[in-house]
Amino acid sequence: MDALIRQHLDAPRPLHLQEEFSQHTLGQLILTLENLAAEERRAFRVVHGWRTGLFPDLPLLPVNRHLPLSAYQDLGSHLEEDSPTLLYLFDNGSECFSLLGQLVDRPEISVFQQRLPVRTLWSFSRELQETLLHELERHVPFRPIPLPERAEPSGLDARFHGHLIKYLEESLLETRQSLNLITGILRVQKTISRELDFERLLELIGDTLLETFRFQLGELELWVPEESRLVHQVTWNMNGPGQTLSQHLQILLDVEREISLFQAGAPVVMDALRRHPLVLNHRLVEILGLRFAILLPLFAGEEKVGLLKLYYGHPEVISPMRLAWLEELSSLMASAILNAREHTRVFELATKDGLTSLHNRRYFEEQFNLELARTRRTGAPLSLLMLDVDNFKTYNDRNGHVAGDHVLVQVARLVKQGIRSVDLIARYGGEEFIVLLTGGDLGVGRSVAEKIRAAVADFDFPHGEGQPGGRLTVSIGVAELKPSIRSLEDLIRRSDAALYQAKEQGRNRVVAAG
Repeated sequence: MDALIRQHLDAPRPLHLQEEFSQHTLGQLILTLENLAAEERRAFRVVHGWRTGLFPDLPLLPVNRHLPLSAYQDLGSHLEEDSPTLLYLFDNGSECFSLLGQLVDRPEISVFQQRLPVRTLWSFSRELQETLLHELERHVPFRPIPLPERAEPSGLDARFHGHLIKYLEESLLETRQSLNLITGILRVQKTISRELDFERLLELIGDTLLETFRFQLGELELWVPEESRLVHQVTWNMNGPGQTLSQHLQILLDVEREISLFQAGAPVVMDALRRHPLVLNHRLVEILGLRFAILLPLFAGEEKVGLLKLYYGHPEVISPMRLAWLEELSSLMASAILNAREHTRVFELATKDGLTSLHNRRYFEEQFNLELARTRRTGAPLSLLMLDVDNFKTYNDRNGHVAGDHVLVQVARLVKQGIRSVDLIARYGGEEFIVLLTGGDLGVGRSVAEKIRAAVADFDFPHGEGQPGGRLTVSIGVAELKPSIRSLEDLIRRSDAALYQAKEQGRNRVVAAG
């Protein structure tokens, strides 16, 4: 039987198609015929034979076992054990299709051996099929199962080619989508793989995903293992990179089902979003015009990291191949997020005060030097605030160090509330705090310092009535950067002198140097 197949493959046949195809394409040829037969529900016969181990991409026959008039005859047992040939003969009584093939040994093709291309001969010729059947009966103990009386031809040839062209178009579209997805994954990898700042990483992820996948709305939730829940981290929308929505406008899903799907670890495709049972806020989905969503659990190995949700205003087609690539993307993102979070944790241990979570003195000094260089380049003003909690030792001695620690934490919060996000605050030591106001002159410094002083004086601290004056207060010294000041030490010396004057004048007051 192997020799017979090779003989016909080697014989010149100008009227028949002889090409090299992938096994996947040959499997699609076979499935196309089987599906056409299933649509017509006409009696047909299939004579076939190949070694499944060498042709893993070909379908397992019969695929239309449920059709009462279908007949399959397997001649695979008559092939040699390591036979690289295949035979498929289809006949519906009036039309037929013949397919012969042999694996092509191409050392230059760097793929698994089972996926080597196949040299094929295929034709709708009745003459070729009758010749093959006749020769098979001579060499193999085999007799074709007779078919019922032939019906009128149904245009199998034209319908087959129409279905095949449609399949090729869909395959081309799938290939383009896969290439775009792979390109996007590489872009994401290049963009985020070296970013170790957590906040910056989230911004880069949002910008890159928006550019690559063109979704309308995206959300990232991070897993909190101590609480066994997902916590909303950031929202991205189609208005452009860096554009975010309020956390209160996130799409609300059924939390229990969402966590269950997340822990399963597989991507989830959500069609018909406006009616999907996982969505609780259908009204908001309708307002935002969303129709389709993909949920991507982010796992780094076995470690749960978070959940990425991409929402679209139009339906998408997500094939199994695209889902596989999306899983690769989710794994890449999970690893990047883990690395950035760990780096940020270590960085904060080295640069932040463990009690108040403010930056420490060392970090403040490093950032001041950068700001000083920028200020001298631009000519913008710069002022410094030195702040000290009044009579703090008295409070500690009366109420204990735990109560004193609570005071420092609350004062740190009040100071942060009184300055801008671009300003820099640090715990300078003990009960002292230091604030750098970028772009602020001495007048601005005095105004901000007075705001902070009043906020502390008005706050109801526990046991504050036991302090001198009946409340807990702070004193603040303010100094502005002058051309004569050459270093942080010089500026601190001036603001510290102003702070000393505030203490000497009765505390709970602001004094500006000079």
